[in-house]
Amino acid sequence: MKLSSMTMHSTRPAFIRTGAFALAAALSQATIARTHAAGASTPGPVVASQLTPVITWAVPTAITYGTKLSAAQLDAKSTTAGTFAYSPASGTTPHAGSQTLKVTFTPTNTTSYTSATASVTLTVKKATPVITWATPGAVCSGTAISSDQLDAVASFGGAPLAGTFNYSPASGTQLLAGKNTLTTTFTPTDSADFAAATASVPQFINLMPPAAISGNGTGLDTPTGLAVDSGFIYAANYGTGGNSVTVYPLTSSGSGAPSADISGANTQLKGPGGVAVNSTHIFVTNVNGASVTVYRITAGSNAVPSAVIKGAKTGFVTPARVAVDASRIYVTDSGTNSIDIFPLTAGGNVAPSVVITGSHTGLNKPSGIAVNAGHIYVCNGPANSILSFSLTASGNASPSAVIAGSKTGLDAPLGIAVDSGQIYVANEPNSSVTIYPLAANGNVSPIFSFVGSPASLQNPVGIAVNASNLFVSNATGSIEVYLLYQIPGITEALVANAGVPRAPSSPAPEPDAPPPVPAGKFSDAPGGASSSLPVVTDLARGEVSAESPLTGEFIVGGTAPRKVLVWVVGPSLDSVGVDDPLAALSLSVFDLSGTVVARSDASDALETAVAEAAAGVLPLPDGSLDSAVIATLPPGTYTAVASASGSASGIVLVEVYEIP
Repeated sequence: MKLSSMTMHSTRPAFIRTGAFALAAALSQATIARTHAAGASTPGPVVASQLTPVITWAVPTAITYGTKLSAAQLDAKSTTAGTFAYSPASGTTPHAGSQTLKVTFTPTNTTSYTSATASVTLTVKKATPVITWATPGAVCSGTAISSDQLDAVASFGGAPLAGTFNYSPASGTQLLAGKNTLTTTFTPTDSADFAAATASVPQFINLMPPAAISGNGTGLDTPTGLAVDSGFIYAANYGTGGNSVTVYPLTSSGSGAPSADISGANTQLKGPGGVAVNSTHIFVTNVNGASVTVYRITAGSNAVPSAVIKGAKTGFVTPARVAVDASRIYVTDSGTNSIDIFPLTAGGNVAPSVVITGSHTGLNKPSGIAVNAGHIYVCNGPANSILSFSLTASGNASPSAVIAGSKTGLDAPLGIAVDSGQIYVANEPNSSVTIYPLAANGNVSPIFSFVGSPASLQNPVGIAVNASNLFVSNATGSIEVYLLYQIPGITEALVANAGVPRAPSSPAPEPDAPPPVPAGKFSDAPGGASSSLPVVTDLARGEVSAESPLTGEFIVGGTAPRKVLVWVVGPSLDSVGVDDPLAALSLSVFDLSGTVVARSDASDALETAVAEAAAGVLPLPDGSLDSAVIATLPPGTYTAVASASGSASGIVLVEVYEIP
């Protein structure tokens, strides 16, 4: 039978969809038409293949451990209707690292579509623990930090977190006075999911005197002047019940009586305001007596002065404070706004050899005075300033430096002391001590200051310093003793005249160059390797003769013995251009009791070589007549003495190095 016509209906079968299925339907109908045209029998139902849905899923932004999975990460999409099943499921907390997220898509029309899967990689970062650490309360100097301060706790999500804390400084450390920083590093037990964390808190250390001389038995009465030597503390007591100079051993503390009390009619003391000492004498200014009285170092009750500087020629009106060096006496006069300088042997009605006064000087009721190798330092109370003059200044000379201004913290300063690195000032009205670098000038902040309670300062008026301690006298009748190593900026381990460590020097010279002699700096180790050894500042430099040896004091700090190199350079100074170096010398080191603990002379060539090598410093020239000694010394105070051999005289340099 011939098929004459075929009608195509525009209505699509229910199972046919748009797109690919539309094309399939069209092809199927064309096939049917051809088949019928060829006389074939009518075919059965046509079945289309299932399609795979397309899933779109962007890589999620990294999260931190502890974040639960949510729609922010589980956000796959498809243009086909259906449902998503995720693994891990929403609400899961994945571990740190690279985690694979998977999804299975089930279409609503399972006849036309198959299910589909997809995956993405999620980066999970380690979580940082929360460290809670309250700022510890201030403690006093000399107190070792402990769990009372080192008490940080770690947590995460409000729950405690297991792990270990590593603190710096460690428990048991005694911190310097002032503001310190405590730090800790927390290492969690679960290091897979948690990162290490750090935290820090400030720790304030109040400077406290470990010793104080105070009480009715001490004889202190407004001790305005203060001085120290290698064994004793000297206080000039200005108070109405005073008119005395009281002397105490350096180790004194409490209310015990002085070891000496210079007082009585024969002393001619009248309102003593300042005191200074050298190895043989005590020098005292008498504010109410317009004089300077001088006593032998061994003077006691009702002692007669060995000299009295007094009379019209002296120019004294109100001599306030006094200082001495190897050759001169320096007196501030607040009545004449002057510094009057006399020979060390002056006595009687004599004129000063030098007077510094005039409008250019800036002197305004000067009080405290101190001298070192190059300068005179003076307190200007009413002007709230510290003036510095060259030792060669005279007349209407301008100061070489002026410390003044709002940053300085100066408040009517009365007492001043200096060492090889710092200036120490006692400020009475605000009960403070301020400390400055020796080269300070202008409106500069102190490198450290401490005030009133709890430092026990009560109107400080006098101040003195030695290699290890700072001494402060209060107008209320006490002397406080502070440890220099507890003060920031002051050398702790091995102190020479309380100096500061030296800076590195230049590299070692070429082999054919003359070897330099150390002069206050780090020396380089043999072979050009830089030495990192702690080195003490020069103990002493100066001229030595048979009658006049050169001495320098140093302190071995800490609690354990330390190995040190002490050397005296004389003959080799000639190679670095020093005029008149000492040609032959010897070296001795004494402890505080006067016992010789080490000795060397130019014949100890082997000893010198061993010491140089151990200290890592440049060796002295071959055949040098310089001296050195190496010794292991327990903590304590020592004196190095450089002596001339025979009748020789000349310049020497004394240094100390610590040897590891």
